[in-house]
Amino acid sequence: MKITNDSLSIKEALTSLTTAATIGLDVFLFISLVGSILILCVFSYSAYSDDKKESAILTCLGAKNSEVVGIFTTETLIVTILSFIFSTILSFVLQPPLNKFLGMLLDLEDLIKIPFSEYLGVKGLLPVGIFVIINFVALSFSYISISINKKLSVKKELSDL
Repeated sequence: MKITNDSLSIKEALTSLTTAATIGLDVFLFISLVGSILILCVFSYSAYSDDKKESAILTCLGAKNSEVVGIFTTETLIVTILSFIFSTILSFVLQPPLNKFLGMLLDLEDLIKIPFSEYLGVKGLLPVGIFVIINFVALSFSYISISINKKLSVKKELSDL
């Protein structure tokens, strides 16, 4: 089989398109990661706002502010870990049927390839990186926002908004 200039240029064009698509998907991954982090931050603040009176009661019963903050940051940690586990399992379960459906629809095989095993040449980078970043940011935001709000007087915490 002889490779002609035309087939070589087609191969190079396809390689360039694949690289561009990969970069675009990396940008989309980053944007979705930021969106997920913001959703978790809003959740952690909302959870605290809903339980502000319970926080004040715990403080009145003698709980230290650090213990109350620990309760809410632990809640955030549990939600992020469960979300990560659920989304990872869901990704593994949905990838094969979606690939089959898209393969029939677009005549392309294995269109969806989630890089769980290797990303940017490093094994396990994507899942571990996402897990660490989301937990760090969510816990940091939760800790900071709740610590700031715990500086309010107990009277203000017990009053209705």
